[in-house]
Amino acid sequence: MPNRFTIRQEPGQSWSVIRQDTDKPITLAGIPQTGLDLEEAERLIERLDPNVRPNEALSTVQH
Repeated sequence: MPNRFTIRQEPGQSWSVIRQDTDKPITLAGIPQTGLDLEEAERLIERLDPNVRPNEALSTVQH
C-alpha cells in the first residue's frame, strides 16, 4: 500500500506533512500541519500511519 502522507521541506528550516493524494498539507483540528521541525513532522507521520517509517515519507523537495 502506498504511503498516504509525505514530509516536505519548506523554505527555511520548516517541514510540512502532505497528503499524497492532494499534494496539500494535512489539517488537524482545522490547523494546517506546516512550519514543523523535522522531528515533529516525523512523529506526526508515525501517528497517522504506523506502518510507514519516517525516512520513507521524507521529501526534501523545496516549494
